[in-house]
Formats: sequence, C-alpha cells, structure tokens
Amino acid sequence: MQTETKGKNIRSVLTDLSSVFPEFELSHDLVGYNLLRTRESSLVSIMDGKPESSEINFNAISLNISGVLAGCASYAVMNNANKAGARNLYARIDLVITKVSFRGLGTSRLLILVLMAYLLEKFGPHLYSISCLAAHPAIEHVLEKLGFSPEKSPDRNYTKEILDLSARDTGELFDWYRKEAENSLRLVKYHLRQQKNG
Repeated sequence: MQTETKGKNIRSVLTDLSSVFPEFELSHDLVGYNLLRTRESSLVSIMDGKPESSEINFNAISLNISGVLAGCASYAVMNNANKAGARNLYARIDLVITKVSFRGLGTSRLLILVLMAYLLEKFGPHLYSISCLAAHPAIEHVLEKLGFSPEKSPDRNYTKEILDLSARDTGELFDWYRKEAENSLRLVKYHLRQQKNG
C-alpha cells in the first residue's frame, strides 16, 4: 500500500479557517466514528466483515463543534494492483454520519467537502477515482452537485457515485473543494447561529 503523499495533516487543509472558526475542530477519530456508528445500526460499512488489512487505509474524519461531536465521514483508500503508473489508488467515501441535533444545517455536505479536500491533498497524484455507495437520496444529491456521476442499477438499493480523476488536475480540484469547504463552514456557522437565536 502506498503511503500518503507528502503534505500537511488533516488540520492543515483548513488551517486558515481555524482562526476564523475556532469552534470547528476536524480530526482523524475512529473513536468518535465508532460512537456514532453504534447509533446508526442500519448503515453498512465497506469494512463490515473484513479483518484489519494493511492493504486498506481506513479512517474517519470527525467534526466537533464547540467541543461536541457533530458528525463524521469514514473513508478507505486502496491500491489497484492491476493499474500501472502513478495513479493506482482509488478511494471510497464509506459512511457519512451526522448527529441528529446537527442535521439540516449542511453538516453532511461540510464533512464530504473536507474529506474530498483531504483525499486530494494527501493522495491526489495517485488517485484515479473516488466513489461512494450512496444509500440515501440526500447524499446522492450532494455528491452529484460536487461533480460525481451516478451509476444506477435497478437491482441495488444504493447508487454508486463516481468521481473519475484519471484525466483531472487534482491540484485544481483540491483548491476548489477547499474553497467550497470554507463556504460550507460559513453556512453551517450561520445555520447554528440562526438555530440558537430562533
């Protein structure tokens, strides 16, 4: 398995936002992911029934708002041994889970944007695709607005959403997703303020 490309850690994707939005904290956090996952027993993860494997880089990014766990997005990055060249990795957005009290604020979209920026920053030159098995129409909608293409099948209860990176400049995409994440942070902050004042 190839390691992450040289770069910054997860906080570096949004370093400049930390000073503007100190109440938002992003980190790799499998403990928070496991906590939220136990509350959503119907969700199926790519890792269910699979033993720990050095061939799969699996982790989760958690979002804490003012010290409260608001949600998380898990992901897996895998090597395709049949792919020649530098672009031989593919990523899967696994589960996007938002705590009930933070739903309807744009939190899921924010988590996806942060995860996309992170994946492109750390693995970009080696990724040929990012996909997600979206079982919820809201996630389908968000992904398609962010450039993913649906691959529907009548015999499945999910839609496979794919972002083909094979001919894309991942540096430019990183810049776009990072900027969208910044806008999304502002929007979530606005919705939280409205909720508090409402």
